[in-house]
Amino acid sequence: MESSIALVLLGAIIYLFVAGGLPLTGNIIATPNSENINPGDISSGDIVEPNPSQVFIYVLNTVPSNSSYNQGLYRDIVVTFSEQMLSYTVNSHTFIVRGPNNIALDGTITSDFTGRVWTFNPTDTLKSNTLYTITLTTGVRGVSENTLFRNYVFDFTTHSYSGGGGGSTSTPAPLVLTEITLTPSSRNISPGNAFQLDAVGLDQNSNQFNTTINYTSSNLSVANVSSSGLVTALSLGNTTITASNGIITDSSLVIVVEAILSSIEFSSSSGNISVGNDLQLNVSSYDQNQDPIIALINYTSSNESVATVNSTGFVTTLLSGNTTITASNGSINDTFVLNVFEAILTSINLTSPIETLVIGNTTQLISESFDQFNFPMSVVIAYNSSNESVANVSSSGLVTALSMGNTTITASNGTISNNVTINVYFPVLTRIDLTPSSTILQSGESIQLDAESFDQNNNTLSVVIAYNSSNESVATVNSTGFVNATGIGNATITAFNDSVTDTSLVTVVAISCPAVSVDLLTAGDYAIFAGTAIGKDGTAGTLINGDIGVGDGVTSTAITGFSLSVDPTNDFSTSIYVIGEVYAADYTGGQMGSTGTTPAKVLQAISDIGTIFTTANGLAACVTELGAGNIGGMTLSPGVYKWGSSTTVLIPTDLYLSGSATDVWVFQIGKNMVVSSSVEVHLTGGALAKNVFWIVTETTTLNSDSIMNGNIISGPGTSTIALMDRATLNGRALSGTDVTLIGNPVTKPTG
Repeated sequence: MESSIALVLLGAIIYLFVAGGLPLTGNIIATPNSENINPGDISSGDIVEPNPSQVFIYVLNTVPSNSSYNQGLYRDIVVTFSEQMLSYTVNSHTFIVRGPNNIALDGTITSDFTGRVWTFNPTDTLKSNTLYTITLTTGVRGVSENTLFRNYVFDFTTHSYSGGGGGSTSTPAPLVLTEITLTPSSRNISPGNAFQLDAVGLDQNSNQFNTTINYTSSNLSVANVSSSGLVTALSLGNTTITASNGIITDSSLVIVVEAILSSIEFSSSSGNISVGNDLQLNVSSYDQNQDPIIALINYTSSNESVATVNSTGFVTTLLSGNTTITASNGSINDTFVLNVFEAILTSINLTSPIETLVIGNTTQLISESFDQFNFPMSVVIAYNSSNESVANVSSSGLVTALSMGNTTITASNGTISNNVTINVYFPVLTRIDLTPSSTILQSGESIQLDAESFDQNNNTLSVVIAYNSSNESVATVNSTGFVNATGIGNATITAFNDSVTDTSLVTVVAISCPAVSVDLLTAGDYAIFAGTAIGKDGTAGTLINGDIGVGDGVTSTAITGFSLSVDPTNDFSTSIYVIGEVYAADYTGGQMGSTGTTPAKVLQAISDIGTIFTTANGLAACVTELGAGNIGGMTLSPGVYKWGSSTTVLIPTDLYLSGSATDVWVFQIGKNMVVSSSVEVHLTGGALAKNVFWIVTETTTLNSDSIMNGNIISGPGTSTIALMDRATLNGRALSGTDVTLIGNPVTKPTG
């Protein structure tokens, strides 16, 4: 008992000296507690004999603790130092974890925001029933530039699972929170400043345990603490911050003291500059707790003939020489030695906006001059061309192209120079770009096409462009590219110069399409309704905003992947993937106030889908066979569009539906519809998804990451609606057969 008390008192004395940053003196014998300690190392249980004049950093805590047993195989190794560490000193050479055969483990080393808590995360899972030894070498250094007195060594042993009868493995005990460690354990701070506490939960094996930590302050008038452990000092006094989870707690003493300026620091101790340039110096002020403090700073220059400094730290250089700039407040100060030199030209930066010129064109060179400290200089620059028959250059750096070839333009001042190479060429027309590439006009409307010409270097070229129309009964074009729609149908407008061409497809439709409407009847109550099945795979992202259901006589077993939960009424079920209700014919009610109407409800819905399909397909079309089925890149006005049974509608690029909130679009598709990956059907001008109807006879495919707006209604037979990976549907999917989903958000429109 007496020896235990003596050890405690001895430990307390050592802690007071080390924690206070005071040197230890005297002879204290170090006793190793690990078999893996190398000569000169210090273990976590050691007491050492330090140099009487040296101050050392030390290790506050380790997780796992030294010589601990039954540690988990999936764990981090955490070390808390007595001060913030220099990050570049804590690495695989100074934080070493060794396992079997004394082999060092691979892993990542990171720190928390304080720079005091460092974590080694092993790349591979630790082995069971194995001793691991951790060495922190004297190569680690704190921001004070102090280091450990000797290598710090600790170890732990992982747990082992013993097999039971028949080769079975025993089940480990459940992990529970047994300890919270809160760092720092105490902190001095001045009013208005804040610091972050770090709370770590540990289980019964001393492994890190993720849990909710609650923070409280015993004196809110002195300091408060946020839910994340951020402490803000308010007024002078003491308060205890407690981190807790149930009965498991730890605390930190916060002492709020009056801030006293204790240091002023320039960002660097010296600098070089040339005469005529200015410099803004910046300093930081800190109180006795090394927290930032606002202080009035006075600046002086020791040699004002060399440089002066104003009250904000702005330095003006006058002559070459040296001066010391002092920043001070009372007796607290710091200095910055400024060396001022005569400026010497050391580099010229020369650029040309255009390095490939057409004969007869010009380009203005840009030159910048810099001294030995990379400050800009104002000097006279001379220019010359290595081949003046190709291009010449003026005294101001203006280059004029004269004939085909290359020349080097040099900018110089004395021996300092730089150059650029200018290529002069004769332009040849290689490409015409005619826009728009396609357009839809009503009969009698017109549009101005725009043709741009480019040479072999992709520079614009001024050439004469001619135009013609493939069908002048549909559309005519004049010599400037102005198109008039004269009939109904398609015409290809060609812009050309000799053999170089480009085209624009002009589709002319009737003057206007009569307004139409489509009634979705009871099927409009659903975001998704299918005649035979609705299937969802395991891909994350599926969320249906609206009710879903399957057809007459089809049971809920046809709705797969939704983890259905039957409502107590037995009228419907619910799903975590559905913001709404799920209906099928086997939800017959009969429980807790049930209506028992679900079988009739789904019968009516599948019947209504057939009615919608027939009715919408019967509307008179005002545009037929648009784009031969390829409508990507088009902008379509309201109306009824129709394609026959041999045409698949393709949307390979973004499509735009432009109209008002009351306008309606109906697309009568006699075969399939395919929306390419990452393509979006846009609604512009106020158009609404609820007023867009895609009436598809066979299969609809929305490929990965596409975005579709509108209601998709497929008829009986092979009318699958397939939403591929992450495709989005803002509308409804109403199919006579099935609907398949792969991680898709589907939102039923309102109204």
